[in-house]
Amino acid sequence: MENTQSKPTESSEANTVALPKPITVDSSLIRAAQLCQSTNHVRHCLNGISLTTDGQVQATNGHLMFVSDAGFQLTEGQTISIEGRLPRKGNAQIEWLSEDAGFITVSRPGGSHDDKHFYFTVVKGKWPDLSKVIPSNSPVANTGIQIASQYLKVAAKAFCRYSAITITNFSEDMSKPVMFAPKNPVHSHMASDSNPRIYVMQMKDR
Repeated sequence: MENTQSKPTESSEANTVALPKPITVDSSLIRAAQLCQSTNHVRHCLNGISLTTDGQVQATNGHLMFVSDAGFQLTEGQTISIEGRLPRKGNAQIEWLSEDAGFITVSRPGGSHDDKHFYFTVVKGKWPDLSKVIPSNSPVANTGIQIASQYLKVAAKAFCRYSAITITNFSEDMSKPVMFAPKNPVHSHMASDSNPRIYVMQMKDR
């Protein structure tokens, strides 16, 4: 009698794409990055925040950018667009449900049960190398800087309006961005070693 049993197929597990492992990030860093991301940029990859392989949180809208060390590990960089604004205080656990989406659980300080949940989608496209824009030279005297006033408000929101902010200039001809950073990250509810900063492109005389 002929054997009509079908041949075994490849295991579905073999075709499963390995998802990034969950990571935990200071919620205040994600919130600050959200303030600097684009929401309707022609470069679609800028419509989200980047989680880099070297453990940084980055965001930019083409005029200002946020960069911070967060200490997580990823084998491949991810750019995500989050539904809603994360709270300033708490730890955000980021978990991928698929290649295209996932969710974030923000655990509030003190072990309260008031956790917040947010969904995100993965933004496709190559994230720009922001290290090419970040000044590498020594600061120069603040002889005068010119930036759009709206970005002062962004810095206040990102670093808490009660936190002292340092302003660093890297060029006398306004050719390089100005850096804003909290004098003490802890006062902004950020980890002391997170080194958060916002870079703002200067405006030439018009």
